[in-house]
Amino acid sequence: MIKPQTFYMLYVVSAFFAFPVTADSEVNKFTYSVYAKEGGYSVNDPDGNTDSNSAVVPGVKINYDLPRRGQRIFSYLEYTSFDLDGNNKNIAQDVAGYTFGGGYEYRIPLSRQVKVWLGAGLSVNSFSFGDRYQTTYDGYLERDFPNRDETLLGANFTADTYFDVGANWALGLGAYWDTTFGDGVEGYGLKLTLLKK
Repeated sequence: MIKPQTFYMLYVVSAFFAFPVTADSEVNKFTYSVYAKEGGYSVNDPDGNTDSNSAVVPGVKINYDLPRRGQRIFSYLEYTSFDLDGNNKNIAQDVAGYTFGGGYEYRIPLSRQVKVWLGAGLSVNSFSFGDRYQTTYDGYLERDFPNRDETLLGANFTADTYFDVGANWALGLGAYWDTTFGDGVEGYGLKLTLLKK
């Protein structure tokens, strides 16, 4: 598993170097946000089936508005942690890890008041899967599995709409789907965002 400090460093570097800067602050500008995602999460385990569980995933995000109105690129960093119950069919495990990613968003105006940002991106995901086991029908330990660490590429898809809260803040409501390529984590659900303009 990649150390958390590496993900922090990647995110800080992206804030300063990933996006071009121009003198026209009205056209090209940064916005910053914190968010919480709540949804269902499951694991694609190489040794068998798993159950799913709900989790709250916090994150931070940086947007950069492109010269063309209604388009922007972004980077984000988030931490995921949840546990899955086990039985004679599913493998129990504790899951924790970091995701660093970036992508592109396009704004679609549904009305004068409602505009939806549709986004897609790629990510690097570093997860640890610990305390992995299966139990018998009556709850006794049947089989232990070794812990595993995975660093995987992934993809994310989002749809968000924002409502102004004062002159400098906006509250966002949205939906998301995150997945990894390989034996990793998949999640989908709703997202609440506080954005600083």
